Amino acid sequence: MSSLSPSTSQPFKGLTKYRPGSLREVLVISFPMMMTALSTNLMFFLDRLLLARYSTEAMNTMATTWMACAIFQYGSSGVASIAEVFVGQHNGAKQYDRVAEPVWQMIWFALSLSIVFIPMAIYGNTWFIPEEYESMGAPYFTFLMFFSSLVPLMVAVASFFIGTGRVAIVTFATILANVINLVLAYLFVFGVEGWIPSFGLMGAAYAMVTAQIVQATVLLSIFIGKKKYREKYHTHVMTFNRKVLLKCLEIGLPTTIGHVLEIAAWSVLLNMMAHRGEAYVTIVSIGQSIFILLAFLNDGIQKGIIAIGSNLIGGKQWSIVPKALYSTFQVHLSMMVILALPLLVMPDLLIELFLPEVTIKSHLVELREMTKIALFWVWVFIVFDGFAWVMAGMLTAAGDTKYVMMISTTGVWVFALLPIYIFVVSSSGTPQLTWAITAVYGAIHVILMYIRYRGDRWKQHNITGH
Repeated sequence: MSSLSPSTSQPFKGLTKYRPGSLREVLVISFPMMMTALSTNLMFFLDRLLLARYSTEAMNTMATTWMACAIFQYGSSGVASIAEVFVGQHNGAKQYDRVAEPVWQMIWFALSLSIVFIPMAIYGNTWFIPEEYESMGAPYFTFLMFFSSLVPLMVAVASFFIGTGRVAIVTFATILANVINLVLAYLFVFGVEGWIPSFGLMGAAYAMVTAQIVQATVLLSIFIGKKKYREKYHTHVMTFNRKVLLKCLEIGLPTTIGHVLEIAAWSVLLNMMAHRGEAYVTIVSIGQSIFILLAFLNDGIQKGIIAIGSNLIGGKQWSIVPKALYSTFQVHLSMMVILALPLLVMPDLLIELFLPEVTIKSHLVELREMTKIALFWVWVFIVFDGFAWVMAGMLTAAGDTKYVMMISTTGVWVFALLPIYIFVVSSSGTPQLTWAITAVYGAIHVILMYIRYRGDRWKQHNITGH
């Protein structure tokens, strides 16, 4: 028997043609989100490879300078992405005339950030760029910061397509932008004799911003211009609603703060390892590199459950929520089984990328074996981390972002960094113990999220007023 939406006598319709909360629906929504995240990660990875071929100085300058821009771009994007929750809840409640409203509030928010980003572009390079990289990095920083509002703008518009289940449009726009970036970066960095001068590091900046403009233009054109969206969702109505804007900021800021403080914790971890020696830094760095590379899996699956969950919650389909979570857990476990192949069964192939045989023989003979043990614990942590963020995604879909922020920030500092300092830094524990402790923190993270999910307080948030 079909569930009924509270605002209509018609059966509740999910985001896809498949049953709401089913394994197929989770796959159809989450897989394109994973590909989108992977495509974005590859863009920065390939840019660094191109610059490495140009000069090591250019690559290092980009790595250092881009991080300064990323703090502001990703921080503001975290706020803008909360529009997805509002879109999903309105869509699930069949309040289609209100779906575009939170998107426009986050578009205005993104554009208003130019008031901050442009002065920072002009005057901020001396604050955020290390002195040794300033001569090459300052123009790069200035150019990227000047156009930084494009990033939260794209995220805001993408939230409409994600929240209404049209994720393929976001994936198409992202892949198109990344292809443009790769082609232009090659042409602008190295130049074409007689046609295009070599711009070096600035060539990478020109390519990236051009690709972002194309991506934003594609998404905005479809969002505003498609007749079906204009008629059903009123996407062409450029509303400003102060109340909705403030509500978006109230729900979105905790998530952003949580991510920023969590990133800061991992930065502190690397600094702590530096005091213990090369083996400690190497093993933690390898683990972090793998974790960051594979982050697209958990990122995509979390965005998927936020989209599905917010629609279910908006439609008051609470009975389907456990089914959606169970389906998402199945997808996550399947990915982790596949991931066990390179991390657990054949770790030598992966280790060779970071620790060539010659390096092992000439420096640290035992490092390879310690890294194998560390990779096991990295895999365990990724398994637990995925479960935690799936549940955090469902809590976010309900607007319970303050709890997610509290657990994410205090958890990593109290249950990861503090024990690592006590048992590894102060007590001279082994390097791989760092990742074992991190895996235990991952398990605690899952338990704390599950306790919240099993209660009812997270269901009491009414962020859209219906």
